[in-house]
Amino acid sequence: MKKTVAAVMIITILSKLLGFLREVSLSFFFGASEITDAFNIAQTIPTSIFSFIWIALFTSFIPIYNRIRAERSSEHADLFTSNLLSVIIMMCALLAITIIIFAVPVVRLFASGFSEETLKLAASLTRISIAGIVISAVIYILTAMLQIRDSFIVPALIGIPANLVAIASYALAGSNSSILAIGIILGLALQAIFLAAAAKKAGFRYTRTLKLHDSNIRELLLFSIPVIIGVSVNQVNVLVDKTIASGIAVGGISALGYAQVVNGFVQGIFVEPVSSVMYPTISRMASEGDRDALSKTLSNAIVYVLMMILPAMTGILVLSGPITRLIFQRGAFGAEAAILTSSALFFYAIGHGAYAIRDLFSRTFYALGDTRTPMRNSIFGMVLNIILNIVLSRYLGIGGLALATSISAIATSSALVVSFRKKTAFSAISGRIKNIVRIAAASAIMGAVVWFAYGLIIEILNPNVSALVSIAVGIITYVILVLVLKVEEARSAVFVIHDKLRKTYGK
Repeated sequence: MKKTVAAVMIITILSKLLGFLREVSLSFFFGASEITDAFNIAQTIPTSIFSFIWIALFTSFIPIYNRIRAERSSEHADLFTSNLLSVIIMMCALLAITIIIFAVPVVRLFASGFSEETLKLAASLTRISIAGIVISAVIYILTAMLQIRDSFIVPALIGIPANLVAIASYALAGSNSSILAIGIILGLALQAIFLAAAAKKAGFRYTRTLKLHDSNIRELLLFSIPVIIGVSVNQVNVLVDKTIASGIAVGGISALGYAQVVNGFVQGIFVEPVSSVMYPTISRMASEGDRDALSKTLSNAIVYVLMMILPAMTGILVLSGPITRLIFQRGAFGAEAAILTSSALFFYAIGHGAYAIRDLFSRTFYALGDTRTPMRNSIFGMVLNIILNIVLSRYLGIGGLALATSISAIATSSALVVSFRKKTAFSAISGRIKNIVRIAAASAIMGAVVWFAYGLIIEILNPNVSALVSIAVGIITYVILVLVLKVEEARSAVFVIHDKLRKTYGK
């Protein structure tokens, strides 16, 4: 698991950097224009409507597949997968055809302020991009299938060729904006092809079958409903945040968005690789009734995530201003925007550990077949977030909205931990408390060193170089501290890296 997480993390970093380059490329070739507005809406429609459904589908599929495999056989589980693929492809195809026919009113629903010309362009691009819902459904199911079979590298890799295809389409589009949407579809198709080839190599064979009244399909749908509600509640939170931000300051929505980009990047690098590797494993353990192994795997995942997320959180808290200026402050992004964004970034960072814990425990409940507890937790978090938004934004402005999100995450993650302890014995984590305390101490000391180092370096070098050097100092300091404090997971990570280098270079 350790080697797999490390490999997935490296691939994720590369993929996210390419994703960032993809966004920069779009702005480079088309700037901020009617074409980019139309193209963004054409991408938003399929992603906004269906992204949380695909997440729910992915989350629900893994435990049900493992149950069928444990109760019957792998052949029956694969037959269920084939039928699910057939049903979803048929339903998505019918839905895509409907949206193609009614593209103009659908676009108007999402962008009522478009001029007639931009509206027609967005509708034209939507008719192309909507085909992505069919391909995306296949991608999510095949990704889950591979992860169940302990194959994580190909699902992590597929974002790289998709981003490259998208960048190429931006460069080639010129005056033919349809190529932008075609590039997205080609990228998705390429992902599906790679996944299908990997699934075939892993032993999965698609069987032509279509049974709409399959009891397992019905169980998956019932399992998915609370997940869909839980995920959509998070979207409501984002919408409320943006609505309140629009009345606080000009550029407030953008400031929250930019801070969330950094927030998502950190979570994507340090949390998603661990949770994606952990989830199929604990789902299998849950289906086999091995609660002790499940608790041990979860406790290992918690420690590994905290070992990476706590120093990142501390670094952002100390250097929120310099990091914001380093990443964003250029061109039209001025000092005022940097102040707004750094405030949001600072207060979002407070909740980084809670975001990670919430994700890990939510997936654990799903693995145990309990979707209602995370759903109730999400609704509680939404209500708390809205109340705190109204109160804190009066005193802290944009920062108050971000702080409300962090406090809500801390409350909901704590509630999930309490609920889990009532549901399942969680003694495995008690033996890891010492390591968590050592990680927290190392992060705090590192934060003090970074703060002191930046204060010295800024007197000699320019702000951006000072930020980079301070970050490097922080990384080195933290690595030394966790090794000196004898954090077992850090020593294990060093051993894995050393072993990999020895095998690669024969030393």
